[in-house]
Amino acid sequence: MSQTMTSDPDDYGLRIDANTLERTVAQRFKQFLLVTGAVLLVIGLLILIWPGHTAKAITALLAIGVLFSALANAAVALTPGLPGRARIVAALVAVLFAWAGIWALAHLGSATVGLAFVVGLFIGIAWIIDGIAALVTLGDAPSKIWAAIFGVISIVAGVILLIGPITGAAIIWLIVGITFVIMGVLQILRGLRFGNQTIKATL
Repeated sequence: MSQTMTSDPDDYGLRIDANTLERTVAQRFKQFLLVTGAVLLVIGLLILIWPGHTAKAITALLAIGVLFSALANAAVALTPGLPGRARIVAALVAVLFAWAGIWALAHLGSATVGLAFVVGLFIGIAWIIDGIAALVTLGDAPSKIWAAIFGVISIVAGVILLIGPITGAAIIWLIVGITFVIMGVLQILRGLRFGNQTIKATL
């Protein structure tokens, strides 16, 4: 005769107390909030203290990303069995990306100014389109006055950016820094309050 043996999960330490699990999750989430808040705060302060250097750092990261894209296209160009036309296109893209990445790293200041110019133009155009769309759909807006105000401000801000895209991009960059600082502080405060309230509730 065979005897079926059963065992309690407690014998193996597999049963987890609900309060312990809740406290553990709360502590992990508290750590996540504190870490992300600190990161946002540090990045925001760096942008506000050294806006030019942080902008150059972002440009350098983008240039490195372009170089990785060049390597990827070079690998595609060297893939066996690839049609000749596709191989030529991949090789040309690899050369172009490699040149752009190397030039950006070698002339980081000029590349940063160029990037700010392009970003300013794109944001200006986007704001103008957004403002026009708000005015065109004014009849369907819940509040016509606020929609009209938003549309006019958006168009004016977009035109200003198109006139001075580099200056506009610099101002937006500082606003990003201020936003990161505010978000970081709020995230840290949220983490402290969340941790204290939740962990005490499970005790």
